[in-house]
Amino acid sequence: MNIRLPENECVGCGVCAEGCPAQAIIMRENTEGFLYPEIVGTRCTQCGKCMRNCVALQKTVQTDIRESVYATVHKSPEVLQKSSSGGMFSALAMWIIGQGGTVFGAAFDEKGMLSHQAANNQNELAKLLGSKYVQSNLYDALPLLKEKADAGEKVLICGTPCQIGAVKAFLGARDNVYLVDFLCHGVGSPKVFDFYSRKIAKGRPEKIAFRDKRISWRAYSVRIQSAKVRYCKYHQDDLYMRGYLQNLFLRKSCYTCSAQDKMHASDITIGDFFDIAKYDATFADERGTGKAIVHTSKGEALLQAAKEDCRVKKIEHTAMEQHQNIAMHKERDAFFEGLSAENILKKLKKYTVSPPFKVWLYRKIKYRCK
Repeated sequence: MNIRLPENECVGCGVCAEGCPAQAIIMRENTEGFLYPEIVGTRCTQCGKCMRNCVALQKTVQTDIRESVYATVHKSPEVLQKSSSGGMFSALAMWIIGQGGTVFGAAFDEKGMLSHQAANNQNELAKLLGSKYVQSNLYDALPLLKEKADAGEKVLICGTPCQIGAVKAFLGARDNVYLVDFLCHGVGSPKVFDFYSRKIAKGRPEKIAFRDKRISWRAYSVRIQSAKVRYCKYHQDDLYMRGYLQNLFLRKSCYTCSAQDKMHASDITIGDFFDIAKYDATFADERGTGKAIVHTSKGEALLQAAKEDCRVKKIEHTAMEQHQNIAMHKERDAFFEGLSAENILKKLKKYTVSPPFKVWLYRKIKYRCK
């Protein structure tokens, strides 16, 4: 059987490979650094399970309650500072851990690559906090995720909307599995970020932060540290983030995202609540205010159980932002052609739009990293 899915629809979750009873599918990195499924030899038995479980082919997901929106601000200044927005993920995760459960989220490994990893205590959870604008390898975490779920353990997994849709297709609806996704712009190429971060760090990065809030929540910075380098730039002046926000090297499926055109498969969607002052100025915290959009009764119960660690208030307004498909950068193919570790900075400078000099100078003065 061919995996009959156009390249611009596959999200790279790996559910087809992990769920294949004949072990006929492997996930292989393409020239852009993204994982895609590939049939191995003649092992395929034509059972069709891969297509039935494919999140890109799933029907619209239905919620069981009317969506509710909450503003959230974590009570711990330390947690709030380490979180990308209001710290709600940390509160949800710590409740699961307190129940003897396991939390899965994206973290950089010892090689500097992003993958979904498990956390069973607060120290392990720390590496999962904060946004990472790179596609995470979910595939390698699926066996442990299934093992924990099958054992009846409480499990929470946080990922992109397509990843969470894939997990739901893989595991089915389970009372002990809590699904959390986030408001998503798209996922960047792991290869591009690996080339970039190593070039900036002059070797393997030891610490990476995409949403450092030492300046402020809105004016966040990118920080990369190694034994040789301490790098910090306002996010719109960082070359990688500039390319990411200008849609230069996102996965092809992001440009025709089906996960956001449907109702989310998650129990809760989290993200930034940048316009919170319009609804409740008392929740407008420059250290970060989060938005939690509850889709299911299970998600509502989870939020209520975890809110002891957060200030939480229900907000009356339209829950989900109207999703608009992200336009593919017109020079995307040219950017990837001949891309290497040696020319990554040159390529990013060539194919991204720089701000006017006066704007750049203003940012450099106003948003100087501390």
